[in-house]
Amino acid sequence: MVVVSSLCSLTFRWPDKARFWQDQRTKYAALEERFYRIGHAMTEEQVNNFKADVAALEADAMEGRTLNVLMTICDNEERNRRNIKDRHKLWFWQRWFANVRDLPPTNWE
Repeated sequence: MVVVSSLCSLTFRWPDKARFWQDQRTKYAALEERFYRIGHAMTEEQVNNFKADVAALEADAMEGRTLNVLMTICDNEERNRRNIKDRHKLWFWQRWFANVRDLPPTNWE
């Protein structure tokens, strides 16, 4: 059992990915703080800089594609926190595999 667990850990690099995502979360938090400090008085240049910073974070070579279902789950959690009733519908199997594989339904928007 230990050998299989170690083999999977080495193969899928879970510790490296966990550190990577923690670093990404820290960078996103810094961007979010900067965004809230500026507020509604954002100039077009500041908006473009903000979009460029977000694009640079999303373009990291470690992961490649974005997991849309995982982002939808996060969006639903944010909506729940803000007491917004309208949420995105997700199937149970999408939640199960959200961290590993993007499994959108056929009528995905």
